[in-house]
Amino acid sequence: MPDSMLLADHGIWLFAPATEWTYNVIGKLHALAVVSFAIGLVRLRNEERRGHCAHAWQLKIKYLALGLAIVSSALLVWLLAQAAQPLDMATVFQLASTSIALVFSYAHSRHSLLPSDVLLVYWLFSTIASAAQLRNYVKHTTDSLDFCVLAAYVAYLGASLMAMWAEATPRPSESHIHLADTEDDDERDPAEQAHIFSRFIFAWATPAIDAGYRRKHLDLEHLYTMPQELTGDQTNVKFLAEWAHSQTQRSPSLLRIMWNGTWRDIIWSGVYLIVSVGSQLLQPLLLRKIITFFQEYGTVAGVSLDDGLVLAAAMGALGLVRAMAFQAHWLRLMLPFMWVLKVLSALIFRKVLRLSSESRSKHTVAEIVSYLSVDADRIALSVNYVHCLWCYPLQIAVVMYMLYQTLGWSSLAGVAMLAINACVSTWLAGFVQAHVRDFFNWRDQRMRILTEAMSNMKGVKLYSWQRAFIDRICKIRDTKELRSLRKVGMWKAIMNTSSSLTTVLIGLVTFATYEVFDGVSRGPLTSKLIFVSLSYFLLIQEPISQGPSVVTLFINTAKSYARVCSLASSAELDPSAIYAEGYDRDSSIATSDDVLVS
Repeated sequence: MPDSMLLADHGIWLFAPATEWTYNVIGKLHALAVVSFAIGLVRLRNEERRGHCAHAWQLKIKYLALGLAIVSSALLVWLLAQAAQPLDMATVFQLASTSIALVFSYAHSRHSLLPSDVLLVYWLFSTIASAAQLRNYVKHTTDSLDFCVLAAYVAYLGASLMAMWAEATPRPSESHIHLADTEDDDERDPAEQAHIFSRFIFAWATPAIDAGYRRKHLDLEHLYTMPQELTGDQTNVKFLAEWAHSQTQRSPSLLRIMWNGTWRDIIWSGVYLIVSVGSQLLQPLLLRKIITFFQEYGTVAGVSLDDGLVLAAAMGALGLVRAMAFQAHWLRLMLPFMWVLKVLSALIFRKVLRLSSESRSKHTVAEIVSYLSVDADRIALSVNYVHCLWCYPLQIAVVMYMLYQTLGWSSLAGVAMLAINACVSTWLAGFVQAHVRDFFNWRDQRMRILTEAMSNMKGVKLYSWQRAFIDRICKIRDTKELRSLRKVGMWKAIMNTSSSLTTVLIGLVTFATYEVFDGVSRGPLTSKLIFVSLSYFLLIQEPISQGPSVVTLFINTAKSYARVCSLASSAELDPSAIYAEGYDRDSSIATSDDVLVS
């Protein structure tokens, strides 16, 4: 029986494949790397040269590692040809990709002062691929190991690690030769200059964190600058010009203009979310395989210790990928969040200054303040949860299918408990919201009385009303405000207790239903079924519990969007009827009494 079929019977085929399957995948990925490097070289020819690094020791180490990788790849090809074996296409494409990586590395170092994300990803892949090739060669070689082949594999693995380290290490500033106008590079966002690994693990923020730890107090000059699209007035001017142009059309759409300004970040954040959710969905499958490994290790032929080590490493790698992709997803979503909040605030502020008398009578001061403080913030906040509209239903559908494959129809009992818990949580949240509203109302009433007393302190002192005001304030504080606050805490405690008991109840109800109805037809209840099913229920808990809140958020966002559109479409003053005189705050006639002089 082939090795891949034997391992497939043991349930660990995916992570202990036969040599042929592994080499086919590695060969295709190396071919993809060749195409990526070719495209990168074409793009470098069309880019402006900003500078290069001269005599940097990182470049010397990188070229040394590239030479070692090329020699080891060529040696592998020659050894395979001498052994009269079928030529391995993975090794051929490995030689081709390493050779073109040398050309691309030299071209990139002549065009840019920053590490190359393409090279870093390539060397990471080469390290993993060479480790897999070395493992397959050692494990599947039935005869004695060839020392030359083994040395070539080890040399390529070491060269990949050395090249990746040299590429990621910052170049010393004295080796930089600037060819373009780069005097503002020090003021740029450090995230834009960081390499791909630094962006995913937030290593670019380490200097600011370290400065905050050492100084205990950070000033404005110690903080990083905002991204270029979030600073200055150019973004606001462009957005307002697009909105003015859209109003001349038949159907102006504020949503379309906001989408045009944020679609890149939203799509990239969606890609990161797909990677994060995909890694999360793969973890229960890995858990099943790990449990199977422990059950069959030492009792079934063909299951070795390195299979378990690969499974453990894969579980850790999936957790790491999930965490990095999820944080990258949220960081990428913060850019459109701040962009939308910035442009909507500018639109509302500009519109309020230009409202006509008729339009101003339709929008009170309180409503205008609400547009800025509530509606604009709510619309921007909805950007952070826009992916929940498709991710939550898709995640529920995939997990439901996996649960059905694991437990059969008994899994519906656990899903029903999750749905009941979501309804109970929504019902309890209504009580919490009502008491929070009462708490704010009583607090506002207390503050009004306190403000009245402070504003008329002379009259209070004159008529000796201190005790009366103190009694009124304390009565509201002690009997109304604190009572509402106590009820808020009580209902929140009930909500937390209900959520904590849900996991236990889900397991009890699901496994009891399985024993009663499916225990005979689908087999006895084992530890593998229990742990895998519980991990699936944990994956589905967040979409079911948070789904109603997301729907409520977008319903309120739709109302806020309609209010902002109503204000943005209101009639303005005639520009020809307004005379605006230029003002120079730095002129000699400007005084501190002028409004525009600070």
